[in-house]
Amino acid sequence: MEPFATMDDLNARRASDLTGRAASVAAAKLADATAKLAAEMDASGIPWRARVATGAEPFSSNLRAICCAMVERAIEQPLPLGLKSQQGTAGPYSFTSTSANPGGDVYLLASERHTLGIGLARVGFLRPWRDAT
Repeated sequence: MEPFATMDDLNARRASDLTGRAASVAAAKLADATAKLAAEMDASGIPWRARVATGAEPFSSNLRAICCAMVERAIEQPLPLGLKSQQGTAGPYSFTSTSANPGGDVYLLASERHTLGIGLARVGFLRPWRDAT
């Protein structure tokens, strides 16, 4: 499957371009994010294939931006952007920092799910069971 976003899309949203090993990791994460997005949209019954094939706006632009945001969260960021918490002590010179995403997982935020329509309520009905006798 073709990724929803390209390296050019990702680099356009960053302050500095990714090169070398970081670029190859980011390209793999773009594929991972695409697979996760596709699975989530399939599970929610969103007809994303037709929208992507036709380049329907704003869906395609939102999908591209969200895919890039997922990758940006997954790759290492320079301090302090990637930190979840930080602690320091002056006495015996202690310092602790915790990464926000140490495993480099690609994940969706609730706002991104809402933007794409993932997990929203759907209307349907069940036919009541009736005894045939």
